[in-house]
Amino acid sequence: MKSHWTRNISNYIDDCNKSDIAIILNGPPGCGKDTLAQRMTTAIPCGLYKREFKQLLYKETASYFGVNVDHLIFFATHRDLKDSVRIPAMNNMTAREALIHVSEEIIKPLYGEDYFGNAETEKVRQLQHDLNDRQFDIIYSDGGFMSEIKSLTKVFKIVMVVRLFRDGFVFNNDSRNYIYPEGIDGVQSCDLHLVSGEIDNAIHSLIAAYWSLKYRCK
Repeated sequence: MKSHWTRNISNYIDDCNKSDIAIILNGPPGCGKDTLAQRMTTAIPCGLYKREFKQLLYKETASYFGVNVDHLIFFATHRDLKDSVRIPAMNNMTAREALIHVSEEIIKPLYGEDYFGNAETEKVRQLQHDLNDRQFDIIYSDGGFMSEIKSLTKVFKIVMVVRLFRDGFVFNNDSRNYIYPEGIDGVQSCDLHLVSGEIDNAIHSLIAAYWSLKYRCK
């Protein structure tokens, strides 16, 4: 049985091997996640990077259907086409339907709910190695699964889930949903209500939350 001091030392060493903060933007399609994430990396240009869990899903889906990944990404990221154009090479599914099918019906049943979260954890570890530095943070613009959050606690001291609410935007036709993490060490969450035409207010709120968390990591 580990002593109190042994556990404290172990936790300290574990934290030293982690980066500080992962911010997970958790909101329905079209609510402004990508715009907020991009604006955040512009406002904090040193040490904050934007990433997406779905980059691996694009590759897995393209491989499963045998289609060009760039073509898939074009349809999947086009606001008007991802839910309206059915693609014969993908069993006449829309891009969104194909991504959900591969994620929820193929990959997760075969490899587990935490497949994409664990894969991203390894990507972060590779970044830490390549940069020879753990002093960077990441903002994710597409969080929507608890398993992703739990995986990231292995490589970040604090994971902050920011639930985004905006009138007229809901999770219809999407496998993701709002995340309410409870009782997970190193995970916090908050709500941010977006108003059309007032993105600067949302950015200011995110920046304030970010620096508050950075202060706690020191």
